[in-house]
Amino acid sequence: MNDIFETYLKSQETKNSYRYVWNIFLEYLKTSEEKILSLERKEQEEKIVKYVNFLKEQKRAPTTIKLRLSVLQFAFSMNDIILNWKKLKRMTPERVKPSGMDTWSDSEIREMIKVAGTVRNRTMIYFFASVGCRITAFTELKIKDIEDFEDCICVMIYSGFPEEYPSFLTPEATKMLKYYLKIRKDRGEKLEPESPLFASEAVVNKIDVTKQMPRPLSKQAATHAFNRIFKKFPNSRTKTGFRYNIQVTHGFRKWQATKLKLKIDVHHSISERLLGHKAGLDSNYFVTNSREAKLQLFEAFKKCIPDLTIDKTETIQKAEQYRHELDKLKTKYDDLLKSFKMIANGIEENHLFDANSVD
Repeated sequence: MNDIFETYLKSQETKNSYRYVWNIFLEYLKTSEEKILSLERKEQEEKIVKYVNFLKEQKRAPTTIKLRLSVLQFAFSMNDIILNWKKLKRMTPERVKPSGMDTWSDSEIREMIKVAGTVRNRTMIYFFASVGCRITAFTELKIKDIEDFEDCICVMIYSGFPEEYPSFLTPEATKMLKYYLKIRKDRGEKLEPESPLFASEAVVNKIDVTKQMPRPLSKQAATHAFNRIFKKFPNSRTKTGFRYNIQVTHGFRKWQATKLKLKIDVHHSISERLLGHKAGLDSNYFVTNSREAKLQLFEAFKKCIPDLTIDKTETIQKAEQYRHELDKLKTKYDDLLKSFKMIANGIEENHLFDANSVD
């Protein structure tokens, strides 16, 4: 079965997720892969029905059950076993209002950074808040997927895949990422184009990074890191059934999306592009990895930087600096206006004097 997943799935994260769901199915049935695949079709369907009923008793979300059935369909189909999936999928409960749709607040994200601990964890928070990508895309990012854009960084999400799109890090997130990469470089790691953008610390501590490239941070490790952070400060995350109202990393994506879409001077199609969404018919003509497209998106992103900046200290300082410069310009303008009026009055007086002299 591992060969089937490896052969027919592209993304490593998808391979891992499918294997995980398949193994849970086997564990529930207390059987092996060989045994379940060797059963008669009717018995296989009965096993799947039993499993679906178990998930429904556990009050699993309809979307979760649908996803697991899709994985089972993939596994059986790739082994040339054709089951009545139309009937099996009819067992999925009716969809309800999805949970996990809330977003983090600005103050909660600032608290996360305070208690995050390691540089890597702090960098992850800045990264997710700025880019807002899905965690499956995050774990596959490599050094070659980033490039400098002024005082920001452009990140190609899903690089090399049809879904690829550019996103950007704010100046503060850029500084944090460069600091994190510098630490890795200082300890001897050779950062190559294929090096993971975020490395597994557990692996790094066990290998000689001067000779061996570390593994990328996995979805599970990133999720565990965030869950440890969430436990360190009071937050609005509550659990209903099997799901929280704020998802681990999707809460950052919702936060970023809210900031982008509330920016009235950023066109809707541009904000959708920054989120990696298709934006109408132009998706057939908009080449997302071209320099021109990146520049266009970056100009829009710059308008959102103040809203996406977590530490407002620098933003406030810049605002004060701009206000100070504006006051100086206003004073200079008033002085020039005063001088102009004095000159104008002088010209008028001279004109009257000349007219009286003629009379």
